[in-house]
Amino acid sequence: MQSSSFYFCTRTLQLMFDCYPLLLGGITKGSRRIRLLGKFVENECEKIDRLMELYIRYSDRVKAETERFESLDLDDLEMDDDERYNRKLEAGLYTLQLVALILGHIWHSG
Repeated sequence: MQSSSFYFCTRTLQLMFDCYPLLLGGITKGSRRIRLLGKFVENECEKIDRLMELYIRYSDRVKAETERFESLDLDDLEMDDDERYNRKLEAGLYTLQLVALILGHIWHSG
């Protein structure tokens, strides 16, 4: 039960991260953009705090995966750069990049 709950939360976060840049990219100015950005400063910026927690979590996961590869003897594994990149993506690199993108948009918007 715990793993299915974790999977659901992870999948929901990934879908949210996929939609956010599309939403923000489509809203270049006006009240809808201000309203969307205003959601991140509500309740003492709790959504930004949550994004930072996610950034740290996924950053640690990708870093651990990278260190794991560096500690292995890659001659025996015969992995190319694409396979290593795919492993990082599986460890959460894509989500990490989206969180960084969202934080960058928020920071740039002031």
